[in-house]
Formats: sequence, C-alpha cells, structure tokens
Amino acid sequence: MSLLKANIGACGLEKTIIAEPLAVGDGLGFDLLESSASLNAGFRESHDEAIGVEVISLDGYISSRGVENVKTVKIDVESYERTVLAGMQTILETHRPLVFLEVLTDDVADAVREVCARYDDAAYAMDPVRLTRSAFESSMNDRNMALCPSEREDSLRSLAAGAGLGVE
Repeated sequence: MSLLKANIGACGLEKTIIAEPLAVGDGLGFDLLESSASLNAGFRESHDEAIGVEVISLDGYISSRGVENVKTVKIDVESYERTVLAGMQTILETHRPLVFLEVLTDDVADAVREVCARYDDAAYAMDPVRLTRSAFESSMNDRNMALCPSEREDSLRSLAAGAGLGVE
C-alpha cells in the first residue's frame, strides 16, 4: 500500500486517486488477497503472501462516499471481474461509466455479454493500435475490453483519439 501511495503522489494524482486497503466484490465481507493470484508465472514464483482484506461492493463504496459522478472504471482482478461487475449494478445503471477490463475466461466473457445486453452497452476489443466494436461472434478471451454505454461512444472515441488509437 505504501508503494502504491508513493506512486500516486509521484504522479501528482492525490486528488484523483484514493488508495484504500479494500477489495471489491459483490457485497460485504472479508477475504484473503493472494499476491500470487497473478496469471503471470514469473510473478507468482516471487510473490506468495496472502493478506486479509475487507471486501465491499463498488456500489456501496460510491454511495458511502457521496460520489455523484463515475465516468470511468478500470477493473483488473485476474478473472474475478464477474463478481466486481455484480457489485456495481447501480453504478452501471445510474452513472453509465466507461468500463475497461481484461477478459481471460468464458465466465468473464459471459458477464460482459450480460452487462452489454442489460444496459445497452457496446463492447470494444482493445489492441495496441485500435478499438474494434465486438459482435460477440468469436471468443473474447485473452482480450482487453472497453464497455461503452451507447450514449457515451463519442467520449470513448475522443479518449481513443487522444491515445492515438483508431476506432472501428
């Protein structure tokens, strides 16, 4: 946590990013966070500790902090995305954020499809040079994805252009 806070400070983002020793899921609880949960084998070999963490939903966190506008959510939880998405249904419905996540399993791909169907979101596959709207016809596994509410597609295109990415 101290290294994360130092990096946030070094980037001058203390007013934008709040680091807290919490895990997100679909409700309240307590769980073990394993540093070796990474899918990178080299990382797992040198990191094998587990720490106890409080688990909260993003809906509960945002509500308890009085946050009025959520524009973007980045999820990187090593195949735990379905549970995180389940805990942010109010955010998805009310705030309509852009959501960036990694799809590594069929279960996560199914969760992405469900969110897109429920909230009229489009899914875009991301690669180093472009965002491509996904028709869900082929496997989405091993991809970085952007979920975009239909009314926010101009925002996504603007972000992509600012990063030098094309959008198809």
